[in-house]
Amino acid sequence: MKFTENDLSVWAKPASDAEDTRMKNSRSAVVTALQNDPLLDDSKIKIIDKGSSHNNTNVKLQADVDYSLVNEKTFFYKIPEGYTKWHFGIYDSSESFSSYKQSVINSVYRHFNPVEIDNSKDKCTTIKKNSNRVDIDVVPTFGYRLYSRDGSWENGVAFYSDSDVLIVNFPEQHTENGIEKNNNTGRKYKRIVRILKRLRSKMEEDGILVSDSITSFLIESLVWNVDDHIFNQGSGYSEILRNVLVEIHNNTSEDWNEVSNMLRLFHADRKWTTNDVKAFINQVWTYGNFK
Repeated sequence: MKFTENDLSVWAKPASDAEDTRMKNSRSAVVTALQNDPLLDDSKIKIIDKGSSHNNTNVKLQADVDYSLVNEKTFFYKIPEGYTKWHFGIYDSSESFSSYKQSVINSVYRHFNPVEIDNSKDKCTTIKKNSNRVDIDVVPTFGYRLYSRDGSWENGVAFYSDSDVLIVNFPEQHTENGIEKNNNTGRKYKRIVRILKRLRSKMEEDGILVSDSITSFLIESLVWNVDDHIFNQGSGYSEILRNVLVEIHNNTSEDWNEVSNMLRLFHADRKWTTNDVKAFINQVWTYGNFK
């Protein structure tokens, strides 16, 4: 293999203590912005940590944080076919998502220096890093309820992007399932995710064109779908990684789910396809000189 077991061991490690402190400072900065804004009712807002930094699958020296700022007083919903919202006692809120979203963005601009803010992205507002914090992606959201016929529901979050697309996530289920997978694999799941993300970065550093469809979220989800026993076949990271790559290449399926296990990983609205995944795994295999 191109890289030593020591290289992979370094890449497998989580964020450093210094990075962890800067991430905690980032969360505190967002909390302060919400609490100190006299025009915003922060009591209705729940901050849900999400993304690779929160889920401890981020690559060292590439830390950022993602927060859903959830309006807990209203929610989007999906009900089973053949039912109406009245079956579930749902009454639509008088507050529009667009007004809530704008109120949160306004709060960010009132607290932070405008030159620190990037509001050009379709799905989030970014507060740029400084010596005390990492990049912060802020996403105003409503709650989301996925109803079953018996009246129970799964809680998620949802928001409209600037391009007016409704995005649904289940970040808390994602976190719980990632922890369970990591425990079931002797903590190898998250280590292999970090290694594979670092390999992607190394390929790009070496001038290899990797499709922008190969996101950190996709890598995390692909590795999550690998059977637990695969992580226990091998004496070192290189052998485990090889087995994981083989499993992903040979068995990636339209039936695979996100880490939350609530949504399909592959569908028409995704930026990636199973062919993109196979192409990426082939690139990694060649680049890493796997046998």
